[in-house]
Amino acid sequence: MNRKGIALYFVGLILLNSLGVWQLYRLEWKNNLISKLHQSQFLPPLTLQEALDIFDNFLRPVVLEGSFDGSTFYVIGKPLNGKAGYHTFGRFLTKDGQKILVNLGWNQNKNALVIPHKLFTLHGMTQPFKKFWFSPPHRIEKNEWGYADHEKMGNETTIPFYVQALDPSLFTENITALPIVPSLPNNHLFYALTWFILGVIWGIGGWKVFSLKFFTAKSHSSI
Repeated sequence: MNRKGIALYFVGLILLNSLGVWQLYRLEWKNNLISKLHQSQFLPPLTLQEALDIFDNFLRPVVLEGSFDGSTFYVIGKPLNGKAGYHTFGRFLTKDGQKILVNLGWNQNKNALVIPHKLFTLHGMTQPFKKFWFSPPHRIEKNEWGYADHEKMGNETTIPFYVQALDPSLFTENITALPIVPSLPNNHLFYALTWFILGVIWGIGGWKVFSLKFFTAKSHSSI
């Protein structure tokens, strides 16, 4: 085996094992995140201003007082119970004049009804705005949104997060409440084992090739 082959062998060995170690770090991170998500739902609820004033305001219970303006937005979401549908968002105007987007829950046929201009006390959990690379484009003419769009849906909303309503039945119809804590896949141990196994296969296979060439070269030199 020449120098390039030896270098490739060790680079592959280091890379595969490094990926396995990285997945173990990801496993620890995911376990901590899931634990945090489950614990946070039992924290005392914050006012909107209190949630704005703290740094770690992801998935924190909040309580708001105000009313909906009647707007509804349908964000394409993952299937629920095997059925395609939408996360239904509404705009909530608090008593002190702040405007915030609220994820009301799941709706299949874009027929959600939201009671407008009536004073409510809304309990929910804060959620961050996220746009993924695979998020579909907006189809605004059909009121179908690829993701929760802070700027276009918010209508000058400055709140950097939205709220997921805990009990939408108080102010909506045709809405199914979403789980408080989202289910997060945690397959990092499987991924880590896969990379480590590939590293072992690479190591054994490369060593056999190296040994075969070494002994072949040695036998040729002895002739």
